[in-house]
Amino acid sequence: SATPAGRAETISLSSAAPAIRASLVAEPQSFVVPYTAWNGAARESVLLLPADYDPSDTDRLPCLLVAHPRGSTAYDTAAIWRDLPTRLRFAVLCAGSAGRKVAVDSWAFSGQLQDLMALPDRVTAALPWVRLDRTRLYAAGVSMGGTEALCLLAMFPDRLAAAASFDGVADLAAYYHGVPRARRARYQALLRREVGGTPKQASFRYAVRSPLTFARTFATAGVPVGI
Repeated sequence: SATPAGRAETISLSSAAPAIRASLVAEPQSFVVPYTAWNGAARESVLLLPADYDPSDTDRLPCLLVAHPRGSTAYDTAAIWRDLPTRLRFAVLCAGSAGRKVAVDSWAFSGQLQDLMALPDRVTAALPWVRLDRTRLYAAGVSMGGTEALCLLAMFPDRLAAAASFDGVADLAAYYHGVPRARRARYQALLRREVGGTPKQASFRYAVRSPLTFARTFATAGVPVGI
């Protein structure tokens, strides 16, 4: 359940983590940081910190902003990191999502991207002892999260140090028409609801959620991009 706004709650990800885990290095500390989304809805993000990071630490940690895949959650995304934040000493912020109409399936909605970029401020407000290096903010994601990582870079090229997209959709309109037949009716209905129509009816709305639209920005922003 959600914690009161402005508070952070320590959680355990052990039960959600894969059965086979690296055991040489401790799993990261994990905190739930509630926030209010662009539409006033209550959402939760999960913050991962190195196991030995504490209020006496003066290090400013690089921070990875991670949007979750379609149909997944911030908790699912946090569980896959295992010991990496501890071993490599960085913070991970796994976001909830709030789409235009569909809560989980946000597909790079602008309000969701603005919420994602605001998460470091939410963390420092809830946990003032956590020091994040704002010159080393990175975006990453898989599938829908990969699409959102690239669109986040398109929206905030001056605030991200790099972005990485794994199996993200480049062209949302092409994705609409190319969904495999077994899932087509369901996915197309979700897209029509979230985006506001078919690609023919709402071509601009599909374009602004498509990283391919911003290829020139990626080529000229001077920010490393991994795809």
